[in-house]
Amino acid sequence: MFQHWYRLRVGLMTLVIVGAAATTFPPGVEAGKPAPPPTPPVTYTLRLMPLPAGTSLCAAGMNNHGQVVASGYLWKTATNEIINLASTILNDDSLQIVPSAEFTAALAGNPGGTWPLGMELRFEFATINDFGQDVSPPLAGFGQIAANFSFMTAAGVGTEHAFRYTPTHSDGQGHSIPAQFIDLGVPSGWGSSFARGINKWGDIVGCAEYGPYGSVAVLWLQDAWDPAKVALDLEFSAALIDGRAYAINDFGQVTGYMLVSGATHAFRYTPMDPHPLKDLGVLYTPNPGSDGRDINASGDVTGTSYVTRPKDDYYKRDGTPHAFIYTDASGMVDLGALTSSGTSSASHINDLGQVVGGARLYPGAVPAYFLY
Repeated sequence: MFQHWYRLRVGLMTLVIVGAAATTFPPGVEAGKPAPPPTPPVTYTLRLMPLPAGTSLCAAGMNNHGQVVASGYLWKTATNEIINLASTILNDDSLQIVPSAEFTAALAGNPGGTWPLGMELRFEFATINDFGQDVSPPLAGFGQIAANFSFMTAAGVGTEHAFRYTPTHSDGQGHSIPAQFIDLGVPSGWGSSFARGINKWGDIVGCAEYGPYGSVAVLWLQDAWDPAKVALDLEFSAALIDGRAYAINDFGQVTGYMLVSGATHAFRYTPMDPHPLKDLGVLYTPNPGSDGRDINASGDVTGTSYVTRPKDDYYKRDGTPHAFIYTDASGMVDLGALTSSGTSSASHINDLGQVVGGARLYPGAVPAYFLY
């Protein structure tokens, strides 16, 4: 039985931030809202990922133990070790593969090897959890990774699927458990799927698409009793047709965006709640458009919303975006921008309510990074 069993678990999370030198900036005053009192500057130490020469990557996700995923690589910041994830997965003869029906057909068409010809692993949108890291010694070398891979189907059509990778680990009793690759597949009627977020229990959120014509938010739930079983939450997707999910916390709360009267609105989904789907609205009613990007253990959400009206053409939205933070106590709060004509967008929030993201001094300017 698949259920939201993780709501019964209580844990303490310690969030780690690794970044370039940054300074806190108070938000601008928007629509008569006073800026909060100034905070002292905060300085971070710059650490460069020790990549092979000529490699250029962008970090995509990090867990609470400083393990960073960037495209096809994993960086253990504690030991400064780099792991080529694609090579690790493709060359693991003991890897347990749990394929979808579509992937099974592709594997059958390649009897000479484990993987279908032409497959490409992609980690650009990868994220990593704390699986096996919260005990001493850790059960696994690093956390579970949610990402996407593309391959040619048996019919010769390219497609992309979300997957979850669990590294080789101990069961705590001295027995080694082989690494596992679960192809999360695609919901019926859709063409591809993409993973965007994962929590410590292995639940994953993302979206499914059919070409450029639409998307649906997707939640894959880990079976409480069988680590090889991950199932779609059909109730979640039914509530979020024309939406995308980007983040899930350890209590199963999800954020992303959904369509409301043709405009994108950030949402928060709380399982087991009598009214699980909450529309977080927009910063200013005349300016439709908001997008939830991350959610912390308290259910606070950060993301981006427009403060000037964008063009009606969805693909040419020239409105002015501002980062926001949403809390139950204060609702959606505008974090402003570095200058009165600038823009900002938020990407992550930790359990202390600290927000990180990007900002431009004016539209088109080189982005800076901020901590709020």
